[in-house]
This record gives sequence, structure tokens and C-alpha cells, in this order.
Amino acid sequence: MAEKIKCPYCGKEIVTRKDKISKKVSASGYQALEYEFGDDWYTVNFCFNGGMDKDEEDIENFSEEMVLGYLATCYANSCLTLISILEKYNTTENLTEKRNIASRYLPAMFCFRQYVELKLKELYIDIKNELPNFIHDIEVLKNTLERELKVNIVAFDQALDFIKDKEKESQTFFRYLSKNASEYVDKLQFCVAEFDTVRKLILNIGKCSQEIKNRKLQENSNG
Repeated sequence: MAEKIKCPYCGKEIVTRKDKISKKVSASGYQALEYEFGDDWYTVNFCFNGGMDKDEEDIENFSEEMVLGYLATCYANSCLTLISILEKYNTTENLTEKRNIASRYLPAMFCFRQYVELKLKELYIDIKNELPNFIHDIEVLKNTLERELKVNIVAFDQALDFIKDKEKESQTFFRYLSKNASEYVDKLQFCVAEFDTVRKLILNIGKCSQEIKNRKLQENSNG
């Protein structure tokens, strides 16, 4: 859907296009994102009026869960993009290129850890209907969800094992390469086999999260 508006930055009249991507999550509301594209700018709107049908134009769409889900998707996509670069490491003999490729490792792993943390927080809102404390301890988040669900979340267990093996005693390893609050690591070493592992973990977490949400929706519809 195209329309003319004034650019919020320069005041120039420009043609934009809006795409609304919505999905019904209950009988009374939507979780939705509205994308707005300009010639040289881009907006993702998390709060707007309007449902999928004309008679629902007065519905105000906003969900903290959707915001966290959007953020999680952003980090997952960034991680996968960086991994596709990292996987070229074994196909080049150029030492400069190997060094440049290797410099993407920590950003990729940081994005992966953020993805796991945000997916747990997104599920927390979905299951408990309240905002999580903004902690960064993914093991605490996972254990809280498992107590609520009364089941082990295997996909997250596997991701947590991978992350804990890297972080050891420091939750800031992927951000600062630190052993603890005052000491940095002596060296960074990684194996190219990790990249395929991370890709599979992202896929499994996505499937697992959707299954948990579908189960919650089914329970709600059954009363």
C-alpha cells in the first residue's frame, strides 16, 4: 500500500509503502508488525491500530512478546549471516582473508547467545503473562520456564550446554573475552565444526518455541 508522507528527518515529501504482517493469537487480538519503507529509510512499527479485517480497525496492536520475538529473529539472522562468512574459512588459503573471516567469530557467537536469551524471555511472557526480570542468566530463565511447563526443554538444554562450555564461569565471555570480572582470557580458539552446530541449535530452538506456543494456545482454546 503506497502513500505520500513527509520524511520525518528532512521534511521532503516521499512515497512510502506499508506492509502489515499479522497473526492472530487469541479471539480478541493480534500480534503484529507494520513495516514502512521509504527511499532511504525504514520503520518497524510495533504499536499501531488495525486488525486483519476492516471491522477491527480500532484494535490497538502491541505486545512485548512480539518485540522480543522480533529482536530474537534479528540476532538469529545476523548470526547465520556471519556463520555463512565463517564457513569460508576452510576454503581459502589466503592468510589475510582467514584472519578477516576469523574476526567474525565473536560477533556471531554473541548474536547466538542473545538469540537464546531473547527466545527464553519471549516464552516467559507467553507462559507466565508477565515481563521477565532483565537478567542475563539464561540458565535461571530456562529453569524457571521448565518449572512452569513441568517438562525439560531439550533444545534449550543443548544450547545452554554449548554456551556454558564457552563461557565457563563468565557470562561476559562473548562480549569481553573475560574469564571473570577482572581477568581476560589468554587466547581464543574455536573449531569450524561449531558453525553447523549453532545453525542446528537455532533451527531447533525455533521449532521448540513454536511447539510450546501452539500448546499454550491449544490449552487456552480448550478452556
